[in-house]
Amino acid sequence: MDEFVPATIEHARSVASHAREADVEELWACAKYTPLECLELGLEISPESWAWLWDGEPVCVFGASSASVLVNCGAPWMVGTSAIDKHPFRFLRHGRDVIQHMLMQYENLENYVDARNTMAVKWLKWLGFTIHPPEPYGVFGMPFHKFTLKRGA
Repeated sequence: MDEFVPATIEHARSVASHAREADVEELWACAKYTPLECLELGLEISPESWAWLWDGEPVCVFGASSASVLVNCGAPWMVGTSAIDKHPFRFLRHGRDVIQHMLMQYENLENYVDARNTMAVKWLKWLGFTIHPPEPYGVFGMPFHKFTLKRGA
């Protein structure tokens, strides 16, 4: 059925080739990255990264990198395929466990999400993140929401 495994470059290539359109648009608006470029960087700079597999096929690749060397803050990231939409309840249920694991590594989690990526914004709210008002962000100054979560909140 489904399982989490340490992410590999093969998982990243598979997810990148089937990335959700909202993820493709968000990555481009943020830093002019393709999904594969983003995933390669994520695998390189994150102490841990995982792939969620459904029947052996990668559904998403995710992790958290250090957002600052000054404070214990992690920047969670994820690139997914449309297969997430086929298993939304399972995805949401697993999401809380993943966030709790990240909060064991970092005191705070924060990053930015494209305001157009409404499903991701709803998912982040459900996970307990505070969603801040949109502000210009990324190479094109598009509206992005900062999202934050503090350990113990």
